[in-house]
Amino acid sequence: MERIKKSLTLILGAVVLLGAVYYYSNQPKPTSTANNSSNNQASASSAPNFSQLLGGDSFSYNGEEGKTALELLQSKAKVDMSGQGTSAFVTGINDRKADNAKKEYWGLYVNGYPSEVGAGSYTTKATDKIEWKITTY
Repeated sequence: MERIKKSLTLILGAVVLLGAVYYYSNQPKPTSTANNSSNNQASASSAPNFSQLLGGDSFSYNGEEGKTALELLQSKAKVDMSGQGTSAFVTGINDRKADNAKKEYWGLYVNGYPSEVGAGSYTTKATDKIEWKITTY
């Protein structure tokens, strides 16, 4: 009986380890590129590769090779922002503005992780899931 428990523990450990290695080896890393996009608003699109979630507090879409997260956001939603291009800071998406009094901001997440660069600097890949969430500080 003890031998069976040890064998099952080893098998379970191996499965968990393999799953963790697979998960972390398939996580794309954000990269940085320059973008000179200057439009700060775009009309909403009904493209099949994005969705609006959680009553306006989250907005997500799939990446596209060579386009920045900001370019794609502007093509799919009405965007309010300060600055432009690589210095752009998103302040509202589809009329849902971040509330400074509540210490809110629109956070950019790439494949479930906070982006290390701004939306105007992050060049997406087709495999990326880009998500904007109302976040507090």
